[in-house]
Amino acid sequence: MRKPSLSVIIITHNEEKNIAACLKSVCWVDEIILVDSNSKDQTVAIAQQFGAKVFQKNFASYGHQKQYALEQATGEWILSLDADERITPELQAEILEKIAQSDEVVGYEIPFKNFVFGKWVKYAGLFPDYHLRLFRRDAGCFTPSTIHEGIEVNGKVQKCQNPILHFSYPTIASYVEKMNRYTEILARQGYSFRFSHLVFSPLSKFFRLYLARQGFRDGLPGLIYCILAAFYNFAKDAKAWEQTRV
Repeated sequence: MRKPSLSVIIITHNEEKNIAACLKSVCWVDEIILVDSNSKDQTVAIAQQFGAKVFQKNFASYGHQKQYALEQATGEWILSLDADERITPELQAEILEKIAQSDEVVGYEIPFKNFVFGKWVKYAGLFPDYHLRLFRRDAGCFTPSTIHEGIEVNGKVQKCQNPILHFSYPTIASYVEKMNRYTEILARQGYSFRFSHLVFSPLSKFFRLYLARQGFRDGLPGLIYCILAAFYNFAKDAKAWEQTRV
């Protein structure tokens, strides 16, 4: 049976702390496409050591960066990753098995095992947290979303069992930094301020994650994550209000 080719696509900006571990976990693929947006650290040099094909593109949005990376890839199948994500040997074997099957499936949703402040957070809506990340190149494209890009495919989608390891927020500072960056982007892009959202959305978010989705079962890391996630909603509307005063 012929083995279908597989390309990994990654977008980066100053990811020297993460990129080596990410690329090491996918060194078995046929092609690594890395689109960098003018990193000032050693991201590009590290990627080149792993044989990645590196392209430079000024950052427009996460969706546009990913779509550009997709357009550079040549593999029959595409695995979309971020620099803070890792593929386990178990998921590697499952991916190779899935893409070798000649059927009508064009994409696979993969569960995420999210590590927050050094701990695997099992609750608060963070597990299994499925995302479509593996798809046939000729059957999918990225949405032009400013922040959380999506993948649209034309055809049947199934699920993988083994998770991607996602080291999203190693420290509280990293969460706050990312939250600040995302909310600034949303405010500049014209996110609409609503007073009711400013007041009630953070409260709703906290109680939904901490109580309804049992974030309390993850101990102190779960509590801190739920509070910060609620504050993200507050910051989003507060910065939108701030933009109306400029």
